[in-house]
Amino acid sequence: MLAIIGGRQTGKTTCLIAMSNETGYPILTATRGMAENIELMARRMNVQIPPVLSLSGMPLKGSLMRCERVLVDELGLVVEYLIGAEVVSASIDGVALVKAQPPSTDLAKLGLWEAFKLWREERKRARSGGDGM
Repeated sequence: MLAIIGGRQTGKTTCLIAMSNETGYPILTATRGMAENIELMARRMNVQIPPVLSLSGMPLKGSLMRCERVLVDELGLVVEYLIGAEVVSASIDGVALVKAQPPSTDLAKLGLWEAFKLWREERKRARSGGDGM
């Protein structure tokens, strides 16, 4: 699993939209309002993505169960919605989107497109048997 980690308004959802456009995997989020916001963002980006799935109002055996792979936006909120309790802390098994950079590199200056290209390069390297993802 690829983990996209960052604070608010750092491009995490935008990155998921780009990945959804490239892979055809749907995005899953906790509420219908969040799903509508993601669909609006995709339209503003002029990209085509599958309909965004939300847990609210969807039976778990519905369209979600027909998906083999999904991209999850706001995983903490999705888990909270599923279990009905606040997630205080969590661990995750996965790889980071951006490799560790030397301290002199300001990661905040790394644009979304550069981060997405880095992710694609790592994915290609992993698929070809490299030491990436």
